[in-house]
Amino acid sequence: MILYKLLLDFIYYWVIAKFYSYDVFSKDFSMQMYILSWIIFFIFYVSLKKVVKTTLASNSLISISFIYFCFIPFLTMISFNNFSLSFILCNLVYWIIYFLNYLYLKNISNKRRKKIKLVKIKISYSIKKVFLFFIIFLMLGTVLFISYREAKFRIIFNLYEVYKYREVELNYSIIIIYILSWTKFILTFFLVYLYMNKNKLWIVLAIVQFLNFGIYAAKSIVFNLILSILILFFWKKRYNKKITFFINSFLVASLLEVKLLNKMYLIDFIVRRLFFLTVKINYFYYDFFSKNSPDYFKQSFLRHFGLVSSYKDIPLLIGNVYHKTDIHYNSGLISDGLQNLGIIGIFIFPIILSYFVCLLEKTFPSYSNKLTTIISIYLFFSLVSSTFLAALLSHGLLILLVLLFMLKDRSNLRFLE
Repeated sequence: MILYKLLLDFIYYWVIAKFYSYDVFSKDFSMQMYILSWIIFFIFYVSLKKVVKTTLASNSLISISFIYFCFIPFLTMISFNNFSLSFILCNLVYWIIYFLNYLYLKNISNKRRKKIKLVKIKISYSIKKVFLFFIIFLMLGTVLFISYREAKFRIIFNLYEVYKYREVELNYSIIIIYILSWTKFILTFFLVYLYMNKNKLWIVLAIVQFLNFGIYAAKSIVFNLILSILILFFWKKRYNKKITFFINSFLVASLLEVKLLNKMYLIDFIVRRLFFLTVKINYFYYDFFSKNSPDYFKQSFLRHFGLVSSYKDIPLLIGNVYHKTDIHYNSGLISDGLQNLGIIGIFIFPIILSYFVCLLEKTFPSYSNKLTTIISIYLFFSLVSSTFLAALLSHGLLILLVLLFMLKDRSNLRFLE
């Protein structure tokens, strides 16, 4: 973990700040802030190691992802970006509350036996069978219907052409739009599960996902599908414990690409976006909502019940104000709290998040580390890139929670095998 922070510091100083200073990344290096970043790191170090150990014991990678892709990159960036002290405190408070509450919930669950119990509802085999196949065919039918009406069963092979399909407007009821949004991951989730259980219906789901991508070229569909396939064929349970080694190796490879090949594909498409851009966007949200009133969930699903926001499109607004272009700066976690509740959200949202993560981890099937790894990665990206309510409803985390509850006991799922 120490080597990881050193690598991030080096990459930011020698690559990101040097070649992307025209973007949103600055190079206002401060030795005092750099020392402070290491002081904070070592204060948190023992707790972070405990979070990693606890998360791995839950067959999960969710909280580990928060550490490696949110918290430590934030520590790197405070040395170079002249962040205000109040923004730094907001981040520290948010993550202190999340990590401590996460450990507390795991502690009372595992050691004191005061478990955070899922509601124990006995559901018969036949009801589970009907429900799961209903969900599968509902999503299949939705994709096929919209693919035929809007794209004539189009399949996109040239990824350079995706942008001309991005502006497609789908004029359907909000329920259909939600179902279509769920399919981006839920159908891939079922595809993996069916393949693992040698059910050939997975081939149908794979074809449908390509049709789904052809509707409006959502990159997340292809990303989820490719990542899930890679994990399905190559990931092993013991790799979870080597996650630090893998991330460090990737960062070293990205540096070697710059040094030996004079290319920055890994830096540009992954390191810059995944490790650093999220922190910068969080700062933009903090800066904006420290000067303006919170939205109070008016741009969430509550807008369908008559609530009217004083802002047109917050991600687009942030992009216009801080990047001077029509780019959507979608963000979650700290940005979500600030956007909807202001500073109070910094105290409330990490508590909600820790409860949700613990609840979700309790539904993880113990028989498949590959499946839980795929879910962990999807949940992380959903929470980082959108508000919590949007992740629950639009990204399908709520329906995923129900499905995991149904699929937790493999012995009762012969109909999927």
